[in-house]
Amino acid sequence: MRKLKIGDVGKIITGKTPKTSVTEYYNDEFPFITPADFSELKAIRNTSKKISMLGLNSIKNCLIPKHSICVTCIGSDMGKVAITEIDSATNQQINSVVPYEDFDPDFIYYAIKYASPHIKLMGETSTAVPIINKKDFSKVEIFCPETKEEQVSIANQLAIYDRKIEKNVIHMMLLKEIVSVVYKNWFNDFNYLSSTGELVKNKNLNRDVPSGWNVLQFKDFLTPNSEKIGDVDAPIYSTTNKGITFRDEKFNKNLTKSQKNNKKVVKDDLIFGLSREILNFGVFTDEIGSVSPAYQIFKIDQSVILPFILELEIRINMSRYMDILQLGAREGQGIRKDYLLHKHFLVPKMEVQQEFSKIYIVMQKKISKLKEENDVLSEIRDTLLPKLMSRELPVEVDEANV
Repeated sequence: MRKLKIGDVGKIITGKTPKTSVTEYYNDEFPFITPADFSELKAIRNTSKKISMLGLNSIKNCLIPKHSICVTCIGSDMGKVAITEIDSATNQQINSVVPYEDFDPDFIYYAIKYASPHIKLMGETSTAVPIINKKDFSKVEIFCPETKEEQVSIANQLAIYDRKIEKNVIHMMLLKEIVSVVYKNWFNDFNYLSSTGELVKNKNLNRDVPSGWNVLQFKDFLTPNSEKIGDVDAPIYSTTNKGITFRDEKFNKNLTKSQKNNKKVVKDDLIFGLSREILNFGVFTDEIGSVSPAYQIFKIDQSVILPFILELEIRINMSRYMDILQLGAREGQGIRKDYLLHKHFLVPKMEVQQEFSKIYIVMQKKISKLKEENDVLSEIRDTLLPKLMSRELPVEVDEANV
């Protein structure tokens, strides 16, 4: 199978961000892709940010049509690959490939995905901040069959697994939404199973709350902890706006030279990482690990609040907690610990928490099963990818699909 440079298979467009100081450049008119929109899914169908048509016109020649392949080329997210299902624009962290007529977009997606480890390596060895510029990106070589028919055939074989993965992800999102709806119904609207309907006025919250529920400050059930990991051999974790992940899975550089200075985390610790526009946090579910010294760690008094309920409270009612963000000049700031510890929180009676946990556990088991299935599907797909590219496995061409 021949090798071609990425610049030979499509037009490369490097994104640009409209001036954030011009409010007219931002509304809900046009999709604007950032690294936050990349996920385990193959395709990007919606974006978390939108710009106006004025904003789009201010970044001329940055429009990318649907079926373009987007690759993150700056920072800790470098090497992520996705294909667009919508006309869009991207920020400057992303290079996009608009395939020429002789090349199948789905195949080019898989070919670049196969090359993504090399792209990551190029970025890591270039500067202190991982980056690969447009010129170097265009020179990255990918495997590519001579005929479009063969390209389509390879893409179709791999897409079988991605379609199943996407179906499972949608199912997981539905299960998470059910948990969110039940949580709001029980703990925001007080329509829980054992409710008697009796409400009393609370002066701290300035609202009626269920009788027997306590209004506490976070300092009443959270204890800051700064214990270092020291010589203990433990994996390193990071926080995102979706929870906690292994550092090696998301980040390429260390925030501290000595891992001994990392903070120790254990099961059920509440962790807040560095944040900018949204809270990056989660409750730790593994037995032991370590995180950056810049992170904030809290022990949770489980006789007062169950850890998963506390995480759901912050995640579902995020707007109530955005003021704890410590915004400043640095890229990525921690939280204002005092702001968090002095916030008031309506703590449900423990029997109500335990009733809710029964629902939560059922949903989590279903989600875990789907995640495990997706891990297997991803592994099979990623095993087939190099074998098909190298022709170690035969490729059956179906001209009817071209």
